[in-house]
Amino acid sequence: MFNKPSIFETGKPAADDDDNEGVEAENEAPIYAEGGNAKVEFKKGVEIQKSPYTRTFEQKVQKFKIVAPKDRLKKMDNGTLSLEFMEVEGRKSFILVFRTIRPMYVGTLVATSKIRRVEEKSHKHQIKTSQVFTDPKDNKKVLSYCTINFSKFEDMETFEKEYKKAVESLPKPKTA
Repeated sequence: MFNKPSIFETGKPAADDDDNEGVEAENEAPIYAEGGNAKVEFKKGVEIQKSPYTRTFEQKVQKFKIVAPKDRLKKMDNGTLSLEFMEVEGRKSFILVFRTIRPMYVGTLVATSKIRRVEEKSHKHQIKTSQVFTDPKDNKKVLSYCTINFSKFEDMETFEKEYKKAVESLPKPKTA
């Protein structure tokens, strides 16, 4: 009844009967290395470009919700929130990034960006922010509002301090 050879038998390795091995190798997804010392090489001389932004804050968050504009309304769970800056010709530029596997939201901080705690929901450790979002559809800059839920109160406090410090370091708009 059980005279068939077992797939778990030790001995000689299974024969590779793949006739289209070269085609398969070109269409395979790249393998990504993790860790600081890992070196990643791609086929055909493709190089990884390092981001020009430096992270000042990075933390896992429970929820991230884009509240306004209404056409961009989106609720996302469990991701990484980071505050990053880039310096060009002595001027700093800050962005707020929410990632899951890839960046799901990127907002640019401006001098008029605001942040506040939601005291009505203190048990949720929730913060509301406003920043400029560049809509990829028509490349227009739109003011967007987001709510962010943190798992720990200390994480929320740290983010709030970093956000305020970033906004204060930006040049104020000139009034006419």
